[in-house]
Amino acid sequence: MKVRRYNIENSLKWFSCGQRLVKKNTSAWAITAIVVFIFSWLLLQIPILGQLMLVFVLPIIAASSLGEFHLSAAVSDESLRATRRHKNPVKLLQQDLFNRLFGIFKQGDRFVFVLLFGFLALCAALGINILEQLVAGPARLESVSILDVGFGGAMRYLTVQIIIMSAYAVIVGTLLFTMPLVTLLHVGIGRALQLNLSAWLKNFVPLIAYFGVIVGAVVVGCMIMAIDSIMGLTAMFLVTLFGGPLMLASAYCCFRLMYRND
Repeated sequence: MKVRRYNIENSLKWFSCGQRLVKKNTSAWAITAIVVFIFSWLLLQIPILGQLMLVFVLPIIAASSLGEFHLSAAVSDESLRATRRHKNPVKLLQQDLFNRLFGIFKQGDRFVFVLLFGFLALCAALGINILEQLVAGPARLESVSILDVGFGGAMRYLTVQIIIMSAYAVIVGTLLFTMPLVTLLHVGIGRALQLNLSAWLKNFVPLIAYFGVIVGAVVVGCMIMAIDSIMGLTAMFLVTLFGGPLMLASAYCCFRLMYRND
């Protein structure tokens, strides 16, 4: 298996490819995004522990969703509609939600590797949380308003959030190709890490541009959160609803187009 080399224009093509995949079952992905947003919001109400639990669960959801995109990419729109046409809508929704959230547990021993990835992400998140405490100090801000802390306080909050997002981007970058290589193509972890690194070395600029769009959307949400918590929560909901499925679908397209067999 070899890594293809792309230019910066391809980062936009990955998003358009992902959009086509999401359109195959837009309603199911929208409902999944809403469920994930509510679940994430509830976990984040638990100080520190909730954030760590979310970091552990998200790789499971991501791996399950990538598996669904892998299956839907292999069939035509007509075939997909035909297989779903005569099924009970309620049971179909339950099946869709389970497959997109926890479908990885049906893939034999592959889920063990995803749990390992979740544990490693959990350890990294713990380190990031310690870093956040050191950077923000005792004046760490939680869902604050710029009217309460002033412009300087809001900028400090935003700086901390950018540092956190950058650290998480490193984690996501490590898992971007490693996890689907292991779960979808059954590549060994060592070889998958090697192929992941090779993809970054050969395609650093287009991948940075790709991640820049995603991180930029989240940073905008954090900026709005610093101005007004309700507006920020609404912005993050919209980012999750419209951007979550598209991000995962585009990541799958990026993964599938990045590698070719020898």
